[in-house]
Amino acid sequence: IEYNPDGSPARTRGIMQDITELKSYQRQLHELSFFDSLTQLPNRALFIDRFRQALSDATWHQHCLGVMMLDLDRFKQINDSLGHGVGDELLKQTALRLKEALRDYDTVARLSGDEFAIILPEVRQATDLGVIAGKVVKAFAHPFNLAGRSVVVTASLGIAFFPDDGKGVDELLQYADAALYH
Repeated sequence: IEYNPDGSPARTRGIMQDITELKSYQRQLHELSFFDSLTQLPNRALFIDRFRQALSDATWHQHCLGVMMLDLDRFKQINDSLGHGVGDELLKQTALRLKEALRDYDTVARLSGDEFAIILPEVRQATDLGVIAGKVVKAFAHPFNLAGRSVVVTASLGIAFFPDDGKGVDELLQYADAALYH
């Protein structure tokens, strides 16, 4: 700023730069870092972060929570026989059905391939997880429309309950994963 002899501002000099493109790149980088590009669900990194936060909140408030692992049954066969594009569409439709079946504050994430995980905060008791699991299973009751075909898809679930099944992220995920494959 340049001033007149009386101290009033005479003129201002500055540099202006449009950072719209930079902000767009930052937003894209954030999305690539924390969201699955196919399903738009949180990815493993964001899921783990949210799970740690949910465990911290549950511990602090002495609440219970559940974590659910989900795998699509025979996904590899569907992918191999109908093509990867159809497999991708199945993953997208699965993500939508899971989000519709659950509460707004539950976190549904795609961890990898056909593996999904769900954080269920503020669960009153372990038996509530059975009710929620029933809603998830019901989301697969109707066939998927894939490439003009009606395809029946089922899913396997594994559930862990905090604090009964474990206290930490790794322990609870291991328990839910073991239940999934049992």
